[in-house]
Amino acid sequence: MGEALRVNTVLQTLDLSGNHVGKVGGKAVGEALRVNTVLQTLDLSGNDLDEVGGKAVGEALRVNTVLQILNLSRSDLGEVAGEAVGEALRVNTVLQTLGLSLNDPGDVGGKAVGEALRVNTVLQTLDLSWNRLGKVGGKAVSEAQSVNTVLESLLMDVEEEEGLFYIRDIRKL
Repeated sequence: MGEALRVNTVLQTLDLSGNHVGKVGGKAVGEALRVNTVLQTLDLSGNDLDEVGGKAVGEALRVNTVLQILNLSRSDLGEVAGEAVGEALRVNTVLQTLGLSLNDPGDVGGKAVGEALRVNTVLQTLDLSWNRLGKVGGKAVSEAQSVNTVLESLLMDVEEEEGLFYIRDIRKL
């Protein structure tokens, strides 16, 4: 699969949701995304990418110049991959829609995403619902969305509970 994506010159949309891609497959997809020049939409939701596969995909977003829609929901990314995705969002200039629900990036990943939202000028839709971002991560995203002028839709969960911070469905229209 990774090799096929690496040499792909035609396929623009790929839905691999719920296909048990796992961390090894996620790593292969991440490596392919570094060089792929045509894939614009990728759905990897429900694939248990783990921190290894999720980190590879996140790091690929730093250099990928074509992917516009990415769904990583329900992929068990955790803090390490959440941080990699957040750091990539700081420099990525094409990704417009990102699904990260049900990944629990914690404070580290939430903070990285929040910091990225302060400088990202292309992301329009972000789904962070059903995540425990932690108090620091939740606060970082909440504060960043107020200064970001491009983000049109942000889904999060709001609650103060045992030091966890959530926001639910903020939309700037």
